[in-house]
Amino acid sequence: MRRFLKIIGVLAFTLSTSMSLAQKDFGLWAGVDVRIPILKKLDVGVELQSRFESNVSQVERSFVSPYVKYELHKHVRLGLDYRLSNLPSGSGFFGSEYTHRTTLDIELRNLMDLIKEDTRLQLTARIRGTYEARSGDLNNTNLRGRLKIAYNLPKTKLEPHVAAEVFYHFNDQINYTFSSVEAKHRVSKYRLRAGLSYPLTKQHLVKLYYIVEPRTESMRTDFILGVGYAFKLKRIVD
Repeated sequence: MRRFLKIIGVLAFTLSTSMSLAQKDFGLWAGVDVRIPILKKLDVGVELQSRFESNVSQVERSFVSPYVKYELHKHVRLGLDYRLSNLPSGSGFFGSEYTHRTTLDIELRNLMDLIKEDTRLQLTARIRGTYEARSGDLNNTNLRGRLKIAYNLPKTKLEPHVAAEVFYHFNDQINYTFSSVEAKHRVSKYRLRAGLSYPLTKQHLVKLYYIVEPRTESMRTDFILGVGYAFKLKRIVD
């Protein structure tokens, strides 16, 4: 198992490194996540993030996203969040245009525990539906499927992970004819991710990740470095 994980890690690192050497652009995502456990199985929180593009020379968007997560079962968690994004104008940090996105998650967690308890290797599967509206533009609806493998390194709190995600875009292409309007649905892009997370304490967590995001409708591929900090408050109701 350890040899298998090492092979995955080497392949993921080699792939991301070789692709990043060929890139013409580079992005950065930097964010903060604050979570408040309300009940034993119910959490609420808010995420704030800024995303930069064009070799981190300009802001692509910034958003605030309040959310709620509910543990339906020890292996099943539901999530609902709303995201308000600000799109900059020109070279400024903030602009006057906004998008609104609603997200519903169904997450199957700790699936390896079904095979072997107390294992350091964990598999997570997630189905995510997103609906985004933008003033003066078509609504943007996606169905996304993700698989994530994480491994807690022995004698350390460090947890590396790799993940792969597929985006299925509804009404991605709209064709107008004299008699009708036709919409096409298709896989619009993929997201490959490798990263590390490290808990500083029980309440503080830092994470670092790298994303390679090829698009199917063009030759464009996004390369993104992400950094994040998460803070979890104490439960309000015991």
